[in-house]
Amino acid sequence: MFLPFFEALRRGGVPVSLREYLAFLEGLAAGLCTYDLDGFYYFARTTMVKDERHLDRFDRAFAEAFSG
Repeated sequence: MFLPFFEALRRGGVPVSLREYLAFLEGLAAGLCTYDLDGFYYFARTTMVKDERHLDRFDRAFAEAFSG
């Protein structure tokens, strides 16, 4: 379900690894993020962005993956 998001991050230039993506999925499965869009956004950003230089790229990829 979140594979298009992972691919959008990679296309957008966010150097996210498979390990970080799997940690993101594990956190979701463990219930670290509820049905709150803001919480989901910050959880995804925390798990997948290693450097603050990539925050703008993350925002663009997030908007692309979850638009509409």
